[in-house]
Amino acid sequence: MKTLIEGLFPKDRFLDYLRHFVAFEVVNEKIEKKGAKYHQFFGVRFAVQEALRATRPNGDRKIGVIWHTQGSGKSLSMAYFVSILRHHAQMENPTFVIQVDRTDLDDQLHDQFVAVRALVGEVQHAESIEELRSLLRGEGGEVIFSTIEKFQLADDEAVHPVLSERRNLIVIADEAHRTQYGLKEGFAYHLRRSLPNASFIGFTGTPISFASADTQAVFGQLIHIYDMLQSRKDHSTVPIYYEPKLIKLELANDQVDEELDEITEDGGWNATQAERARWAAIAEAAGTKERIEDLGKTLLVHFQNRNAMLNGKAMVVCMSRRNCVKLYNALKKLPGCPEIKIVMTGNLSEDPPAWSQAGHITTKPQRETIKTRMKDIEDPLKIVIVRDMWLTGTDIPCLHTLYVDKPMKGHTLMQAIARVNRIFSNQAGRFGGGFHRYW
Repeated sequence: MKTLIEGLFPKDRFLDYLRHFVAFEVVNEKIEKKGAKYHQFFGVRFAVQEALRATRPNGDRKIGVIWHTQGSGKSLSMAYFVSILRHHAQMENPTFVIQVDRTDLDDQLHDQFVAVRALVGEVQHAESIEELRSLLRGEGGEVIFSTIEKFQLADDEAVHPVLSERRNLIVIADEAHRTQYGLKEGFAYHLRRSLPNASFIGFTGTPISFASADTQAVFGQLIHIYDMLQSRKDHSTVPIYYEPKLIKLELANDQVDEELDEITEDGGWNATQAERARWAAIAEAAGTKERIEDLGKTLLVHFQNRNAMLNGKAMVVCMSRRNCVKLYNALKKLPGCPEIKIVMTGNLSEDPPAWSQAGHITTKPQRETIKTRMKDIEDPLKIVIVRDMWLTGTDIPCLHTLYVDKPMKGHTLMQAIARVNRIFSNQAGRFGGGFHRYW
């Protein structure tokens, strides 16, 4: 009671909270009211002050980095940040560019902002390079979503054109560590050339992202930290328990561990052609009939035992889309297997027709339907199989177990396992999330 009265109820703070830190969302056809938690409230207020400093005529354009661990509500924190600055007199109708490095993350974050547009105002989604350039030449007031690769040169361009010289333009980088280095060439270089007076802020859930001086050089100093330990103490997330498993791979290559370390150093997002070829070869070995059958049996027995103790759902991560389909087929043959779906995209002209016929190649509306079903604890859909999709930015509170049959490390692994750290019920808080690795 003392903390509530003295912490939240001072008049200026309480009015600030009501105006900028309460959002309304539609979840499973129900309107939910979401108020900021204390780390969001203070972290965003600190970030706003740094933004006002960095965007002044003599500012350094480095707002800083917010590290809030996965599951702590980074998407809403970004929305609160935008909500305050878009009304601030000093900013004079600012533009916000929210930049991610993958299309699925772009869609997820965009949908979150659309859900709270009463806070953030007009939300635009750049579908092409031309549309992005057109939006950035606007007069201000927009929230623009774009993936980093849309900051690329046209065929006849030697340098990227300047799109806006305004200082009241803020670039928000989600999972900042993956895309904003390389300031002498590449997409990050083109972004900064096209917006020479923009200020930058990074949001991340992984401490790895600011372990080097590079992040501070690009974004500035840490603004606010809310780490996994504090999140668990606050019961904002549940603990994650790791259980190693082993489904053997038959490989003649004695150097496979070293090669995988090289391939997964950056989560594979910028792997070379040679690295991708090695990855494909290992994925082929991981997808042999005998191994997939063994994996399916082991996984299903564990999930059945887990669900007998704690009702919930599971996600399985495979190395390739082909392995996803193989595991799906193996699981469906086993007695007692619940309903399963694969979440992946594809190319109808190149992928096997059977994948499309079975419903494995999904559109965005279909994936949203699957996600809605997964969030419903009473829905019979219990397991989804993925390769890359839904490993970041996807919040399914009743997801209590993650099965990983894919080499992962660093921030990619941390983001993936955080899919099972969400609060769902008293039981979830008591038992925690499970993370099982078959590699």
